[in-house]
Amino acid sequence: MASGVIGSPQPEAAPFQIPGSSTNGGTAALEADGSFAIAYQNGAGIGATRVCHLLRAARSCASLVTLQLPDPSQDQYATPEVFAPSPGVVEVLLSTSTTPAGDLLFTSTNGGASFGAAVPVGTIGTIGAATVVGGTLVFTEGDDTHGLRVETAPVVGASGVPTPPVAIDPSNSAYDVGLGTASGGVLLGSDVLGSSYTTTVRFAPQGSDPGTAGSYNVVGTFPGEQLLGISGNAVLTQRNDAKSTVLLRLFTGSGLTAPTVVPGGAGGGPEWFGVTSDPAGRAHVFAETGRNLYNAYQVITADGVHWSAPQFLGNAILSNGFSAALDSAGTGILLGTGSSSTASVFPILNGQHVVIALKKRSIRRGTHTTLSGSVSPAFVGLSVQLQYQKGAKWYPVANTHEKAGGKFSFTVKATAIGKIRYRAVASDRLGFNLFGYSNVATLTRTR
Repeated sequence: MASGVIGSPQPEAAPFQIPGSSTNGGTAALEADGSFAIAYQNGAGIGATRVCHLLRAARSCASLVTLQLPDPSQDQYATPEVFAPSPGVVEVLLSTSTTPAGDLLFTSTNGGASFGAAVPVGTIGTIGAATVVGGTLVFTEGDDTHGLRVETAPVVGASGVPTPPVAIDPSNSAYDVGLGTASGGVLLGSDVLGSSYTTTVRFAPQGSDPGTAGSYNVVGTFPGEQLLGISGNAVLTQRNDAKSTVLLRLFTGSGLTAPTVVPGGAGGGPEWFGVTSDPAGRAHVFAETGRNLYNAYQVITADGVHWSAPQFLGNAILSNGFSAALDSAGTGILLGTGSSSTASVFPILNGQHVVIALKKRSIRRGTHTTLSGSVSPAFVGLSVQLQYQKGAKWYPVANTHEKAGGKFSFTVKATAIGKIRYRAVASDRLGFNLFGYSNVATLTRTR
């Protein structure tokens, strides 16, 4: 700061890469201590699964583990699914080339620093989606010509004796699939391709067995729509119209809300989308399109009707798949996968709104006035710096700290005749909040 800064930099928001490629995709999970577990396929085509333990605000892995299969001749397929069901515990579910198809669960009890031997939990084949409800792991197969099927296993303590897959809809192929949790139950989505896509969403209520076909009831069928994903109670689809319009519905416990168009989600490809629900129940929709130069953005909604302004997350030209791990404040990371050379991590940080005003906008040389302001959200004790502008750069004047309500103040003096432009900068909170830059207040100094 002493040498001056240009503009309003946010260095902690820059995307970064973790080792290895991610052609076959990956997922991320938030651990109880606020760190992240990232599981991704390393290698083009068929490869091995790596697990990166990433500390909050870090830009490299604290540990990086390659999962070892029981049979070295096996290959790993599809996107590995990672979960953090309890403090210190990380679970990774993946598909292998075993005949019949083998689904394996790896468990870590030290936050992902190391993993025990694989435990067989299913035979469903290429896993397309998975979720955890209560203590049960529920997963289903994508691109499945055998119809929509699910399997279940204990998320911790699986016995290694897989239960057979349960046919939910054996008469219709399940191409795109999605799983989420809502009202204590399981949302299960799939689409079938005829002359156009048709998406069907089913719900198994709390207290029912998600591994039983009779637990699932159809809560919505949407002709002409392709399923993009499900997370929590959010269902994301794309209408097969001229603009490939992206729609969001929320499950209310008894049904789905009317669809709303996702901001920026119409216009056609090339484009990629993802959806993640945070623990507070907000739906975060992530988008990358050729229309916005392959940059990643997110928009957020709590009710499916009112949306946040788009938040720019960084260039995502190397990514064609997204998975986010978020806390209840909506902060965390977005994992971008699909590159033969790298896996990308985009920090997701909240902003700070800073407002300042001068008690007097014009004072005589040798006198002083008060510049006061406030920061929202408030973080009592957080550093606030007053800066003045000279040329294209901003230079520090003084420092203080936020008080109750995020309020702060500075005394500014008139030591020379003319005008001077001030702004206040609230310090960032690494891994949680961006720097907060205020409006500009101009003080005029007279004789």
